[in-house]
Amino acid sequence: MKLRIIRTIERTPVEDKRYSIEEVSRLTGLSRDQINYYIKEELVEYVVDADNTLHFTIVHILQLQRVNWLMQQMQVNVSGVDMILEMRKKIRSLHQELNNIRDKYEEQLLQIRKEYEEEIQRINRDKSTDVR
Repeated sequence: MKLRIIRTIERTPVEDKRYSIEEVSRLTGLSRDQINYYIKEELVEYVVDADNTLHFTIVHILQLQRVNWLMQQMQVNVSGVDMILEMRKKIRSLHQELNNIRDKYEEQLLQIRKEYEEEIQRINRDKSTDVR
Protein backbone atom coordinates (compact mmCIF):
# COMPACT_ATOMS: atom_id res chain seq x y z
CA MET A 1 0.00 0.00 0.00
CA LYS A 2 1.20 3.48 -0.78
CA LEU A 3 1.17 6.38 1.67
CA ARG A 4 -1.79 8.64 1.06
CA ILE A 5 -1.08 12.31 1.61
CA ILE A 6 -3.43 14.96 0.30
CA ARG A 7 -2.41 18.48 -0.49
CA THR A 8 -5.48 20.39 -1.61
CA ILE A 9 -4.68 23.01 -4.23
CA GLU A 10 -7.96 24.88 -4.29
CA ARG A 11 -9.68 24.96 -0.93
CA THR A 12 -12.69 26.63 0.56
CA PRO A 13 -12.17 28.41 3.91
CA VAL A 14 -13.69 25.44 5.78
CA GLU A 15 -11.43 22.96 3.99
CA ASP A 16 -8.47 25.24 4.56
CA LYS A 17 -8.68 25.01 8.34
CA ARG A 18 -6.24 22.48 9.67
CA TYR A 19 -6.51 20.57 12.90
CA SER A 20 -3.79 18.95 14.98
CA ILE A 21 -4.10 15.34 16.06
CA GLU A 22 -5.07 16.54 19.55
CA GLU A 23 -7.88 18.70 18.14
CA VAL A 24 -9.08 15.83 15.97
CA SER A 25 -9.08 13.55 18.99
CA ARG A 26 -11.23 16.02 20.94
CA LEU A 27 -13.58 16.60 17.98
CA THR A 28 -14.11 12.94 17.13
CA GLY A 29 -13.74 11.22 20.48
CA LEU A 30 -11.07 8.99 18.95
CA SER A 31 -7.89 8.46 20.93
CA ARG A 32 -4.51 9.50 19.55
CA ASP A 33 -3.66 5.81 19.41
CA GLN A 34 -6.73 5.06 17.25
CA ILE A 35 -5.91 7.95 14.91
CA ASN A 36 -2.26 6.87 14.68
CA TYR A 37 -3.36 3.28 14.01
CA TYR A 38 -5.57 4.40 11.13
CA ILE A 39 -2.66 6.45 9.79
CA LYS A 40 -0.25 3.51 10.15
CA GLU A 41 -2.71 1.27 8.30
CA GLU A 42 -2.97 3.96 5.59
CA LEU A 43 -6.73 4.25 5.97
CA VAL A 44 -6.85 8.02 6.36
CA GLU A 45 -5.33 10.92 4.51
CA TYR A 46 -3.66 13.89 6.14
CA VAL A 47 -1.52 16.91 5.40
CA VAL A 48 2.15 17.20 6.25
CA ASP A 49 3.22 20.80 6.81
CA ALA A 50 6.63 22.25 6.01
CA ASP A 51 7.70 21.61 9.62
CA ASN A 52 6.79 17.91 9.15
CA THR A 53 3.74 18.16 11.43
CA LEU A 54 0.63 16.15 10.66
CA HIS A 55 -2.59 18.09 10.25
CA PHE A 56 -6.09 17.17 9.20
CA THR A 57 -8.75 19.05 7.30
CA ILE A 58 -12.48 18.61 7.79
CA VAL A 59 -12.45 16.18 4.86
CA HIS A 60 -9.85 14.05 6.64
CA ILE A 61 -11.84 14.18 9.88
CA LEU A 62 -14.90 12.89 8.06
CA GLN A 63 -12.71 10.16 6.60
CA LEU A 64 -11.53 9.22 10.10
CA GLN A 65 -15.10 9.00 11.30
CA ARG A 66 -16.06 6.80 8.34
CA VAL A 67 -13.12 4.45 8.96
CA ASN A 68 -13.90 4.29 12.67
CA TRP A 69 -17.58 3.56 11.96
CA LEU A 70 -16.67 0.77 9.55
CA MET A 71 -14.24 -0.81 12.00
CA GLN A 72 -16.10 -0.31 15.27
CA GLN A 73 -19.78 -0.41 14.32
CA MET A 74 -19.70 -2.61 11.24
CA GLN A 75 -16.82 -4.85 12.44
CA VAL A 76 -14.96 -4.52 9.12
CA ASN A 77 -11.27 -5.41 9.30
CA VAL A 78 -8.43 -3.24 7.95
CA SER A 79 -8.34 -5.02 4.58
CA GLY A 80 -12.10 -4.64 4.23
CA VAL A 81 -11.99 -0.95 5.09
CA ASP A 82 -9.20 -0.41 2.58
CA MET A 83 -11.21 -2.26 -0.07
CA ILE A 84 -14.35 -0.22 0.70
CA LEU A 85 -12.41 3.06 0.50
CA GLU A 86 -10.79 2.06 -2.79
CA MET A 87 -14.19 1.09 -4.22
CA ARG A 88 -15.63 4.45 -3.14
CA LYS A 89 -12.78 6.20 -4.99
CA LYS A 90 -13.36 4.10 -8.10
CA ILE A 91 -17.10 4.78 -7.97
CA ARG A 92 -16.47 8.54 -7.65
CA SER A 93 -14.01 8.36 -10.55
CA LEU A 94 -16.46 6.42 -12.73
CA HIS A 95 -19.23 8.83 -11.80
CA GLN A 96 -17.05 11.75 -12.90
CA GLU A 97 -16.16 9.94 -16.12
CA LEU A 98 -19.85 9.35 -16.84
CA ASN A 99 -20.60 13.01 -16.18
CA ASN A 100 -17.85 14.01 -18.61
CA ILE A 101 -19.19 11.65 -21.28
CA ARG A 102 -22.73 12.95 -20.73
CA ASP A 103 -21.53 16.55 -21.01
CA LYS A 104 -19.66 15.74 -24.23
CA TYR A 105 -22.73 14.12 -25.79
CA GLU A 106 -25.01 16.93 -24.63
CA GLU A 107 -22.72 19.40 -26.40
CA GLN A 108 -22.78 17.26 -29.54
CA LEU A 109 -26.57 16.97 -29.40
CA LEU A 110 -26.93 20.73 -29.01
CA GLN A 111 -24.71 21.25 -32.03
CA ILE A 112 -26.71 18.73 -34.09
CA ARG A 113 -29.96 20.37 -32.99
CA LYS A 114 -28.63 23.79 -33.97
CA GLU A 115 -27.59 22.49 -37.38
CA TYR A 116 -30.97 20.77 -37.80
CA GLU A 117 -32.88 23.95 -36.93
CA GLU A 118 -30.71 25.97 -39.32
CA GLU A 119 -31.41 23.44 -42.08
CA ILE A 120 -35.16 23.61 -41.39
CA GLN A 121 -35.02 27.40 -41.61
CA ARG A 122 -33.07 27.19 -44.86
CA ILE A 123 -35.60 24.74 -46.32
CA ASN A 124 -38.49 26.98 -45.24
CA ARG A 125 -36.80 30.02 -46.80
CA ASP A 126 -36.21 28.05 -50.02
CA LYS A 127 -39.87 26.96 -50.06
CA SER A 128 -41.11 30.50 -49.57
CA THR A 129 -38.78 31.71 -52.33
CA ASP A 130 -39.98 28.94 -54.69
CA VAL A 131 -43.64 29.80 -54.09
CA ARG A 132 -43.17 33.40 -55.21
